[in-house]
Amino acid sequence: MGFCNISRSVLLPVMVALLAGLWACDDKKVMKHMPKQDPLKPVEWSGVKKVMGQKVYVPVYSSVRAPVKTKYVHMTATLSIHNISPVSAIVISKIDYHDINGKLIRRFIDEPFEMEPLATKEFVVEEKDVYGGSGASFIVDWQATQKASIPIIESVMISTAQGRGISMISRGKEIETF
Repeated sequence: MGFCNISRSVLLPVMVALLAGLWACDDKKVMKHMPKQDPLKPVEWSGVKKVMGQKVYVPVYSSVRAPVKTKYVHMTATLSIHNISPVSAIVISKIDYHDINGKLIRRFIDEPFEMEPLATKEFVVEEKDVYGGSGASFIVDWQATQKASIPIIESVMISTAQGRGISMISRGKEIETF
């Protein structure tokens, strides 16, 4: 039996499996070189003179309505905090996650931590965590002991459910200045 005599119903799954295997191998090579996020570096923050800071509201769409109005597509949401200052560290003192009604669901940190210049920290709400609903949000407090660039704080939501790729980004909005 030659290659041309193999039925399409057999050939297609075999080809898909081979391509998926090659893609997985390549992904493992790439991931081996991808840097891991450093652990949070707690800081003693009480009594320290703060020069600047903000309270930032970040919208999160961890669940969005599907084309069928009674169904939702659930997404993994990542809060991403970028210290864009090339010279100044900042301190993150609060990361709270709230549901669609404003109720506190979870505190992501128990104590303030320092972010080095140009560092990024990520905090994830898994796709299966539907407690936030379609209008969830993060409240993030940051401060600095010297003049610093205002960090970029955003949420990135993604889902590949139902054979579709859906992704969104929401930028944080300052709601208070310290």
